[in-house]
Amino acid sequence: MKKRIGIIFIMVFMLVITACAQDNDMGNLALSEYGEIEDTGIEVRITGETVTTETDSVMIEYINNTDTQVMFGEEPHLEIKKEDSWYVIPLKEGTAWIDIAYMLPPKGSIEKKFLLKFYYENLSPGHYRIIKKFFMDSGNAASAVEFDIQ
Repeated sequence: MKKRIGIIFIMVFMLVITACAQDNDMGNLALSEYGEIEDTGIEVRITGETVTTETDSVMIEYINNTDTQVMFGEEPHLEIKKEDSWYVIPLKEGTAWIDIAYMLPPKGSIEKKFLLKFYYENLSPGHYRIIKKFFMDSGNAASAVEFDIQ
């Protein structure tokens, strides 16, 4: 009987530890290097439906409101907001992406899929943002789109 109670206790303890580890533990997340993102003239917006914890990917539209051609790549960057600060969501271990440059013409737009479940695991409900880095002749810039995961 004592052996069964011990086994049950260990199983419950393991279940609690696993559940806690699956929610993005804020103590283990790095503070964002971006802070508040300023207007760069490049809009980033999610097109489509509500995002839930079951959503595999979101479609993102990149809109260049400048008179300059800009480039961007596939590199994913996702952050979560907690207590008025942004924290970096780490990529899945062993994650890689194609090192390619997309051209975004002046006053043009492009839509690309952002693979949430491919790059990240166990995303919990909360307020997130996707940051995209842009490269142009005048220097580098970053834009972001904020959204909620329900």
